[in-house]
Amino acid sequence: MEHMLTKHCVYFDFIKGLAIMGVIAIHTVKLNFDPISVMGVLIVVIRNFLGCCVPLFVAASGYFLWKKSFHTKIEYKRFLTSRLRIVYIPMLLWGLPWFLLSLKGANMVGAAYNTILYFAGGLSIFYFITLIFECYVFLPIIKKVRFVGVVLLSVISIIITFVWTMVNHTTGLHVPLIVYCSFPTYIGYFALGCYLGRTEIRPNCWIVCIITILGLIGAVAETYYWFTYHGTNNGVGLKSSVSFFSFGVILLVFSKRFSDKYKSTKITKWIEWCGVQSMPIYLSHMLIFFIINYMGIQFMTWFINWLLLFSLDVFLVYAIYRGLPQKVLPYLGIR
Repeated sequence: MEHMLTKHCVYFDFIKGLAIMGVIAIHTVKLNFDPISVMGVLIVVIRNFLGCCVPLFVAASGYFLWKKSFHTKIEYKRFLTSRLRIVYIPMLLWGLPWFLLSLKGANMVGAAYNTILYFAGGLSIFYFITLIFECYVFLPIIKKVRFVGVVLLSVISIIITFVWTMVNHTTGLHVPLIVYCSFPTYIGYFALGCYLGRTEIRPNCWIVCIITILGLIGAVAETYYWFTYHGTNNGVGLKSSVSFFSFGVILLVFSKRFSDKYKSTKITKWIEWCGVQSMPIYLSHMLIFFIINYMGIQFMTWFINWLLLFSLDVFLVYAIYRGLPQKVLPYLGIR
């Protein structure tokens, strides 16, 4: 039983490793491609496919946290305090360079606004830390939700995503990531993760595959709609069709059909390590990307840009992991 549990956790480290690779790929894609060329269509398909990466992280968090029990308010408070140390302090440390950059040339109002964003997780891509902590706050409620409730919350997530998509594309408003990528948008993924973690449900693979494929086709079609609407390659990001696709992916990869058959190899061990260290890799990758761009190091090929950024990021985290004292590592999110 212990062996199966360890194997199960290693499988999810592998999934998180792939997901963090996908997140970095999302941030290195260039939008200056011909959307009707073969390469353009391929980029659109891959970019929409990668839209499931962040939902995978949110669902995985629920999958393992549902076992947490809170018999008293003190236990609940201790849980949140421990999670603050695990996710919030690393965010502040990795976000400090962004905060200092945001103050450059800012007036008093701008500096005050950026200070609020810094501590709230609103700078760069740190919205995810705020999002995941919101999941921790609502865990006692969400982990009790039954099947019908999970379906309802999933529908709510899709509807909210649709609303934000319309706002972002039709109003011209610049809505911060921390607003439209908040807990209400991702509540369905967290609820589904909790539900899958505490049940032995084995969904019909054929039905889930159909849902997933239809979701991806819908995401590609919606992307080209927004391309036409804007007249530019703007529309590859968050969409309700990608949400639909993401729910299908979660149901597939979280299935015990896959986790029970997973076997770790020399190659997958590196991906598993990246999954274990996904937080510091996530928190640091945009800073490295900023430095690369500042130095003018850019390639025409998406894959090469991704490989360069991912390699440098993993090297940085690994160097810190090997070089700094063990007591310091948790403050940087390194395990």
